[in-house]
Amino acid sequence: IEIGANDAIYIDEIWQINKKQSLEYLESVRGRISNEPFKIHIAVEMGPAAETIIDYARKNNIDLIVMATHGHSGLKRWVYGSVADKVLRGSFLSVLLVRSFPEGREND
Repeated sequence: IEIGANDAIYIDEIWQINKKQSLEYLESVRGRISNEPFKIHIAVEMGPAAETIIDYARKNNIDLIVMATHGHSGLKRWVYGSVADKVLRGSFLSVLLVRSFPEGREND
């Protein structure tokens, strides 16, 4: 497939739209959290997920990485995903993993 100059602009426009929507979502989540005495950083970056998270934390003097994670359907125990696992194992920081859904709703 050949990509022309106009296609590159279109891809950049799609990225900017997706980034804006993602930042709006993250801002709404941050608004639901009482952040005193914490400073909560939100960012939307492009790249391999785990490596990008670790790199962002290192470059921006982050103290704690907090990630939502999924359990596998039907399992009673909590199992974290590959991105969370890579961040947990690869980061020099503390990592807090939080269930992304209420307990007992894995099959929804």
